[in-house]
Amino acid sequence: MLLQQEMMGHEAPAQLICISAGGLAFLGPEHLEPGTRLYLRFTLSESMTAIGAEAAVCRIERRAGVLSQNPYRIAAEFVGLRDAQTDLIVRHLLRSQAARIRKVDDEHA
Repeated sequence: MLLQQEMMGHEAPAQLICISAGGLAFLGPEHLEPGTRLYLRFTLSESMTAIGAEAAVCRIERRAGVLSQNPYRIAAEFVGLRDAQTDLIVRHLLRSQAARIRKVDDEHA
């Protein structure tokens, strides 16, 4: 999945690490205070569906010993996500889970 975060009028690349119907976690370049509002744009890779959503930071931690471009692990909760967007995310998650199950089944067949 691809993720862009927009804050204070500028865009910053981020690395999406986890997504659910209620929010997401990503690796980001700067420290953000809990409650900070972000506008996130991400693409669901399997369907190449782009989604733009507002989110509020609910947790942040600096990754110990990491000197990368994205040293912060940030969790954010979606704010005002439309039902259609939630449905797209849930379908994406179900397809991804089914693909992982098939892969494990194939490995053990």
